[in-house]
Amino acid sequence: MKSSFTERSEDEILEQEAEEADSLLTTTEVANLLQLHTSTVRRWSRLGIFESCGRGPRGEKLFRKKDAIEAMVIFKPNGLPSGLL
Repeated sequence: MKSSFTERSEDEILEQEAEEADSLLTTTEVANLLQLHTSTVRRWSRLGIFESCGRGPRGEKLFRKKDAIEAMVIFKPNGLPSGLL
């Protein structure tokens, strides 16, 4: 018996994950994702840890979600004092 829910193919799931990783976040959204203060995200941007991808409609810097996730993977498990970077 088939379920009433449509199963998504693995390709569709991977495509959605890739699109989400390429999505753009504001400074505040990156700070919330990484549980950091917005000043830390701005400082990391100045230091080159995050590369800004342009400006939003209100002039705010935009960052790739995948860059934020990579930073979380690198800095958080190693217990580095992220606020001091």
